[in-house]
Amino acid sequence: MNEKRLISVHPKLAAASDFLVSFIFLWWISGLQNVWAVAIWFAARIGWWIVLTQAMYFPPYLSRTKYLVSLIIVNVGILPLLVFSDPSNIFYARLAAIILPFVGFWLVPSQSDSLSVMKKPFRRWSFFMSLFGVAGIWLALQALITFQVIAGAWILGGIIIASLLTTMISAFEWNEYGIKAKGSKYFVLLSLIFLLVAEIGGIVYLWPVGYFVSSFFVAWLWYVIWLLFRFDLSESGINWPRQRFFLAVNFILMIVYLAFVVRWK
Repeated sequence: MNEKRLISVHPKLAAASDFLVSFIFLWWISGLQNVWAVAIWFAARIGWWIVLTQAMYFPPYLSRTKYLVSLIIVNVGILPLLVFSDPSNIFYARLAAIILPFVGFWLVPSQSDSLSVMKKPFRRWSFFMSLFGVAGIWLALQALITFQVIAGAWILGGIIIASLLTTMISAFEWNEYGIKAKGSKYFVLLSLIFLLVAEIGGIVYLWPVGYFVSSFFVAWLWYVIWLLFRFDLSESGINWPRQRFFLAVNFILMIVYLAFVVRWK
């Protein structure tokens, strides 16, 4: 149990520690020149988080293992953002690399008698980290295509791998919201996510836009699909009057984004 641990670092102290150590990792990755060095960097940061999550305090109603998975997912998103950012947006990439895990650690309640409602902001931030991870997966793929690191049949393979990873993140986040892997409907909707995301990723790949724009758009559409399917799998089902407004707002925002924000080549 969490209360019986010999070492139990306060969540706020864990957040502050990760904040400082993140600067070391940012300095380290800035000088890396090859894939293997970057892989070592990725593994080292995960190793640091394993130590930190095992040492810190977690209330009984939260899982340190699940949060570690969220950290791994967000690191998947952070890595391509740091590697493929140009000088104009590297500051924002570094800021995300520091702030995303820091806030997650900070939101962990520090007492076991805290109201379980305190789980909501933590869970929502963990989902945002996963959303960032999805965007990073597609950013990495689009960047590899843009720089012609992969071509031909490898592009199809990359789309399949990115779609599989996105589908796995979808299942993980459904589980976080209490939706378990049971029944044929669950697996049908999960398969639909794979197919829809693969098709969206393939279409966006053909757009004459930058890889930051395309990855953000894929992650946005994934979020809308994931949320609707999550409601569909819940006991109450989809509240269509409410979701029609949600879909209409997102549709309008997407049109505005594509028409007035995106710079088409």
